[in-house]
Amino acid sequence: MDRLVCFYGNSSVGVISAIELSLDDLEDSFDELESDGFKSFRPLSSGLWIGELEPAEGASLKSIGAAWMRSMSSLYAEDSTALVVEAASSVLQTVNVDEPAQSRLGNLLLSYIEKRNPVVASAFSSDIRNQRRANRAHGVIIDFSGHKVVANFGVISVSQYTRSIDSIKRRMWDLKVSENRESSALLRRNHELLAQHPAFDDPQLTIKQADKVMDGLKELETEADQLEIRFMPMTTVQAIGDHILDLEAA
Repeated sequence: MDRLVCFYGNSSVGVISAIELSLDDLEDSFDELESDGFKSFRPLSSGLWIGELEPAEGASLKSIGAAWMRSMSSLYAEDSTALVVEAASSVLQTVNVDEPAQSRLGNLLLSYIEKRNPVVASAFSSDIRNQRRANRAHGVIIDFSGHKVVANFGVISVSQYTRSIDSIKRRMWDLKVSENRESSALLRRNHELLAQHPAFDDPQLTIKQADKVMDGLKELETEADQLEIRFMPMTTVQAIGDHILDLEAA
């Protein structure tokens, strides 16, 4: 901002006011935006917009933002985007390209079950057991393939709501393909999508967020019914882990 004043003097007042107003608007909107919601964000001032969403890596959100701004503007001073970065960090801190929530759920379930029944733990996919990200290019992805149940895991994320719902639907289709491959009706196993979601009495959830989670559960239940597979939403790793252990012990 100081550089704009230096270059344009009093003529910069209107531009600076528009920028500050839009930054305040963007900060206030973070609680309402999903991961894909940035595409629909409309600033209060004309001439400002959110660019295309792209993946990025860096030591922190601040360093990623600073690198991008340096490449875009010679007038950039690093502190000028601190407000946006700080506001974004509270919403986007769960976005980790190296360990998405779905992969972490698999790892936590493996740890929980391994302590209670190592034999059942051996039914987890090699990707989960070796803490690798599943590669969609390899075809159908199955997280757990036991004697009694075949399962995929999913996480309903408030901050990445649309993406998490779409991901769970893809994992449902993987289960359907796996189920169709079961050669004999006598050997058919339960095929279930086990999803973790925030508890509705979680004080960190707003009423709007809780309603959104409920809508997501209903949408996924409908999808599971159409595919004729089981959809089992639960709120904790322990509940999901105990469910797997009970099924395999039956």
